[in-house]
Amino acid sequence: PGYVILCQGRMPGANPEGLVEHAKTLSVVYDYCKSMGLQDQYINYLTYDDDAPGRDGTPSEAALVNAITQWGSASMNASPAPLFIVLVNHGSVGAFHMERDVLTPPELRDAIGTLEGNLNAAAASRPIVVILGMCHSGSFIRDMSRPNRIVVASADTQEVSLRGAAGSDGIRDGE
Repeated sequence: PGYVILCQGRMPGANPEGLVEHAKTLSVVYDYCKSMGLQDQYINYLTYDDDAPGRDGTPSEAALVNAITQWGSASMNASPAPLFIVLVNHGSVGAFHMERDVLTPPELRDAIGTLEGNLNAAAASRPIVVILGMCHSGSFIRDMSRPNRIVVASADTQEVSLRGAAGSDGIRDGE
C-alpha cells in the first residue's frame, strides 16, 4: 500500500497550545494506517508524545529530512510504492515549526527532490503525496508542485485551518 512519514510540529517557546491536539490527530492517522495493514516498518512516526505507539523519534528538521531522503528512498527502492508525508501543527506563512527548527517550502521541496534523485526507475514512477495539516499551508504549494506529486493543504496561504470538535476525551482533533 505504501510508506508513511508522520511528523508533529510544535511552535517555538514554552507555549504548548495545540500540542495535544496535533498528537491526537497524528495518532488517528497512525491508527488508520495500522488498520489498513501497514506494519511499523512502513511508517516513520516523529512525535513529541514519548508514549505514542510506533514512535520513531522526536521531530526536528534533521529527523524529518532524514526520514524523507534516507528512510523514504531506501524503503521505496526496496519495494516501490507511494510515499505519504503528513505534517501537522499550527504553521505560519512559509514555515512548518518543530520547536526551534523551521522547515520552509524550499527546504521541503529540496528534501523531496533529493529523495526523487535517489530513487530507481520503478520507485520513481510512484507518487509522493504531501498532506499539510496546518495554518497557512497553502504557502507550500507553489514550491512543492511537481509532476508525480500530490500536495494537499488544509488552508490557503493567508488562511488559518480549523480544528474539529472535542472528542469524548475533551481533546479537539485536526488542524
